[in-house]
Amino acid sequence: MKSLIRTIIFFFLCLNVLAGLPTCPIYSDNLEKEECSKLEVNETKITLYIKACPKENEYCHYFFKSEVEKCSEDPPKRYPGEYCNDGKNCFSSKCDNDKKICKGQGDGEDCEKDYECDVGFFCFERKCKALLSKGETCDGTNKCKVNLICNKDKCTEYGSLDKDTEASAPAACKSYFIEGGKCQVGYKLESPRDACKENTCKYSQEGKDAPTKDCVCGVTEEGNSYCNLGEADVDPTPVLSNNLLVFRLCERNGWKLPYIIWSFVLV
Repeated sequence: MKSLIRTIIFFFLCLNVLAGLPTCPIYSDNLEKEECSKLEVNETKITLYIKACPKENEYCHYFFKSEVEKCSEDPPKRYPGEYCNDGKNCFSSKCDNDKKICKGQGDGEDCEKDYECDVGFFCFERKCKALLSKGETCDGTNKCKVNLICNKDKCTEYGSLDKDTEASAPAACKSYFIEGGKCQVGYKLESPRDACKENTCKYSQEGKDAPTKDCVCGVTEEGNSYCNLGEADVDPTPVLSNNLLVFRLCERNGWKLPYIIWSFVLV
């Protein structure tokens, strides 16, 4: 749900800027019992109505149209490793009836997209291939095992590189920050988080002024914005460790997300 909401925020932020509307949408759960999503737009605001379905066997696609969307028993299509009742629930049309999970194409079998391949594989030259291990050559993080990121064309552990090490992916650095092509100490927020003035957040870096950043939208009933914490405001180690544990549990148990967007969320 978090990633869905972030995508929605980004999408509507773009629309708002283009249309000259306020930049942050308002969120509300003011819907009837069987309703789950609706989009309302006027000259001054955008309101997103969102609500979970009350019954376990009902689903919402969250289309966010002007017409109210109601919960239905038609589940969204699912990816390899996700729960299924039968093949119609899966993109691959294949459901393991014993494990109740969607099955994808196996090693060496035909594919067009990564999500057509089973857990632990990606699509390469129209054939499913095992995900790459640490140190192997890559051209994208989707090719690496789930606890690795593609950094300078090599599968690299998240948060493993020291300061001044050359890097192309911020998440490969212990600081989660790159400057001048190397891992560096990140920014520290100097502005109050909840007091966005003129859409500007001020930061410092090792005691010196750093470039300002725009405020970001929150998920609130008021449409408020706030300042993100900087990379140097928190220790990424606990977050990193917890997420890698989840990744490894997913890999061990045969669960697969449709995609993994590794974003270091500062809360």
